[in-house]
Amino acid sequence: MLKNIWRLWKKFAHAWGVVNTFVLLSVTYIVLIGPVGLVLKLFGRDILNKKGSLEKSPWVIRKPEDDSYNTYKHPF
Repeated sequence: MLKNIWRLWKKFAHAWGVVNTFVLLSVTYIVLIGPVGLVLKLFGRDILNKKGSLEKSPWVIRKPEDDSYNTYKHPF
């Protein structure tokens, strides 16, 4: 008898988890990600550097670091 109740509970919990995940992710997108994207588009910001000429390389030039002992001792 308890085995049947456990199986029903597992089915219910799985269904509830699927619904809960969908709702939470949808609300997060609508409340956070959507408005941030609209504000960035409104102000013309291009965070991913998608606008630009095709000849331009996507690589970002880095300043060379000094070649000292501390650089290798503490790399991060």
